[in-house]
Amino acid sequence: MKNVLIILTAIILAACASSGVMVDQSKVDKFQKGVTTEADVYGALGKPTTVTVSNGMKILTYVGSQAQLKAASFIPVVGLFAGGADVRASVLSLTFKDGVLSNIVSSQTQSDVRNGSGVTE
Repeated sequence: MKNVLIILTAIILAACASSGVMVDQSKVDKFQKGVTTEADVYGALGKPTTVTVSNGMKILTYVGSQAQLKAASFIPVVGLFAGGADVRASVLSLTFKDGVLSNIVSSQTQSDVRNGSGVTE
């Protein structure tokens, strides 16, 4: 029984992957232009993926992605045709002037990636 639990845990962990900082839109909706400060953003989201400084403006960018394999991916032969992954990604760019938020650009995507057929949705 213990071996089954170990194998099951390994499969679950192998089925998920993430990178960067995923930002939920509900957090973005709380930010207000002309009010929100850099410190507010760091407190809510943590360290950004990149920081760009140009012409007196600072841009904090948060980029993240998550992929979760479909259960069918683990079934021999069937996985070649029915397997794949659900992939989510988010990109958030926050522009600051004098430490106060001046612009927000946010993007959320979700894709269904399939094995074998080369089809994506």
